[in-house]
Amino acid sequence: MSTNQKNLPDESRQLIFPQLLNTKPLCACGCNLPVNSRGRKGLWRNYRRGHKLTPPPTNIPLCACGCNQLTIWDNRIKAFRKYLKWHCWNDPEYRKLQRAKTQEQWLNPEFRKKITSIQSETLKKLWTDPEFRKGQIDRLNILWSKPEYQEMQRLKTQRESKARWLNPDYRNQMSERMSKQTKKYWENPENRNRKSIESGLQMKKLWTDPEFRARQIIIQSERMKKRWANPESRQALVDVLMNKKPNKPESLINAFTPFNVRYIGNGIWWRTLKIVDIDGNTDIIYKNPDFKVKGQNKLIEVFGDYWHKDDDPEYWYKVWKDNGYELLVIWEHEIKNDLEKVLIKIANFINQDQWQYSLMGI
Repeated sequence: MSTNQKNLPDESRQLIFPQLLNTKPLCACGCNLPVNSRGRKGLWRNYRRGHKLTPPPTNIPLCACGCNQLTIWDNRIKAFRKYLKWHCWNDPEYRKLQRAKTQEQWLNPEFRKKITSIQSETLKKLWTDPEFRKGQIDRLNILWSKPEYQEMQRLKTQRESKARWLNPDYRNQMSERMSKQTKKYWENPENRNRKSIESGLQMKKLWTDPEFRARQIIIQSERMKKRWANPESRQALVDVLMNKKPNKPESLINAFTPFNVRYIGNGIWWRTLKIVDIDGNTDIIYKNPDFKVKGQNKLIEVFGDYWHKDDDPEYWYKVWKDNGYELLVIWEHEIKNDLEKVLIKIANFINQDQWQYSLMGI
């Protein structure tokens, strides 16, 4: 373009040089697409690049996504595109195909590492922007406030976790990692003490619930029956209990009672008890009391105020009586408040003469 042409006003240029304007003319091949470049003299070309040599057919197909819009010519493949730009994601079949391809590529560790690093770097750059960070947080808060979104995410996480856990390599890797983390956590004395205190408080809170307590008693009873039916488990349990020492209330009773009141709470005197309920159904339980009076079918149980607060002594009186034994229940608070009164109570239970004879022998 000469200097005189550049100095002309816009109206004159529009009349004399219409092709110098920025409005792109349509391609002369009939594809209804604008040309994409100018020639050497600065004029718009008559054809789009490649359309003059291989002009497209006159019947332009519609976009395959179902939007009823005409597609555009792609000179790289010398054919019309199947979809308009970004319209491919409106097609469910295309999304399914791309998802399958992505899953297949994701199995490649190098590809997964590359994409993860790119996403991480991009997110780090975006996250430095306060507006972007605030917008993302607000969007997530809105989404998580909806119950249907919470349920969808829960099911999605559960489904993905199950799919990953089916892989033996992943399962072994996670097991080793969890084992190392658990060992490292418990090696710290502060973590160990804090976890013990938290677990103790949690269990105390749970045992205050009558339903939880009744359910746990049934579960432990069934578990004990199965273990007791196995000779090896029974012997291992007896070995553990044989080394059991009496607690503080039991130690006081053991120290101040005569020799014929024998401590058997270490598991050396297990008995099988039959319990008949109101409907006539018979149940079998295994019990080991705290003390046994030598030469008599008399037993003594020391009930702790916390662990036996829901136990009814009258019930155990009847159970042991139906199986041929007399029972005396002593509560922990009775020993703390008045030990002498408890000893007199035991003396009356086991026979005064034997008590005097035992005291004389000490």
